[in-house]
Amino acid sequence: AICRDQVATDAYTLVGGHFNTPYFPSKKNIFTPASTKENTLNVPVFRLLGSDPAHCYDENKYINDPDFKGCCTLEPVWKFGSNPEIVKWYFDTYFKNESLNTSYAHLGQENSFANAKVLEPLEMQLEMLKNYPDVKIQKMCDSGEEFKAKFNGVTPASACSALTDWANGDNMQSIYYNCKNYMANIIRVGERAYLRALYKFDETLKEHYLNTPCKTWDALYENLPIVDTVVWPDKGGMILDTNATPFTVSGEDETLKICWGEKSATFTPDGITLKNLAPTLTMTGARVPMTLCSNHLDFCYKGTSYSLVLEGGTFSGKKEGSMYFNPDGDEITLKIQ
Repeated sequence: AICRDQVATDAYTLVGGHFNTPYFPSKKNIFTPASTKENTLNVPVFRLLGSDPAHCYDENKYINDPDFKGCCTLEPVWKFGSNPEIVKWYFDTYFKNESLNTSYAHLGQENSFANAKVLEPLEMQLEMLKNYPDVKIQKMCDSGEEFKAKFNGVTPASACSALTDWANGDNMQSIYYNCKNYMANIIRVGERAYLRALYKFDETLKEHYLNTPCKTWDALYENLPIVDTVVWPDKGGMILDTNATPFTVSGEDETLKICWGEKSATFTPDGITLKNLAPTLTMTGARVPMTLCSNHLDFCYKGTSYSLVLEGGTFSGKKEGSMYFNPDGDEITLKIQ
């Protein structure tokens, strides 16, 4: 089990990882799912703490109540994990909404918190889970054995669908899609729908401390960024729509489809298909060099090259760094290569 995604928390930064659900890591990088059998470490990795799919990414940005401080997780030491209404929202989001092949939540603390009153809220969480008869409550080692036996070293596609928000009601939705090739987070705040995170997974990418120990006070684990609105100075992300209505979500096997009106975003391991949408990608201050071509954006991050390929349209750009998607028809597909 490893930390959730976070920025400079207790000297650890982990950005662009597989959101919440288990995965089989690359032999070269515990933070990156493997995509081939020969590079797979056949031990499932779990993310700790029960991350909030709406607020864990950029904590407190959309929370106006000053009483809610700390990490946006199920940890009983924080107000989020000790409030029964919010805990119910967590469980409904994880276990009742679309999750594709697997769903999971971690209960408890990542350390002892010896002076904190954690027992009563933890008991509350366990008691509440009695209302979810399809959920197994078990040790992580047992979950790992079941996951390993069921998926046999191949990371399945998974989703986490927050169709409402405990802090903003129907005004905010956040859906994560994970697969062995990439992670994406689509979010709607009011009428603005956008990708706030899109990271490529490359099983050949070596983690920074694979061959040498970390000798600094902090540590960094990361994947390959295409969209990032928490680390990059520009927080715009990939803007899909500025007149969005509430999302509906459906899924089957490895495919997740998010619809609003006649517009939709469909996620598969092969890429993202957008219907009746012409996105804009804001790149001002992006921390990765990029070259604009007619139908692909070429990135080079810390010596690793990769591309965002546009099928069914072309790219254009302006001096301020925004990239415009120009569809040829009603659908375009983004391939992460």
